[in-house]
Amino acid sequence: MKIEFSKAQHLYKLVWRWHFYAVLIFTPVLLILAITGGTYLFKSQLEHHDDQQEHH
Repeated sequence: MKIEFSKAQHLYKLVWRWHFYAVLIFTPVLLILAITGGTYLFKSQLEHHDDQQEHH
């Protein structure tokens, strides 16, 4: 029993496959950007907190 897919169904599967690959590629990049951006954003507050800890 062979199932025939229409052209629209084939295109739908193709788009979802590429979407899946894009998620696998870009998720680590976005995580790195979010972590380093957050670190840069709160850098002065983190340094201020470290300086207070050293003086006690």
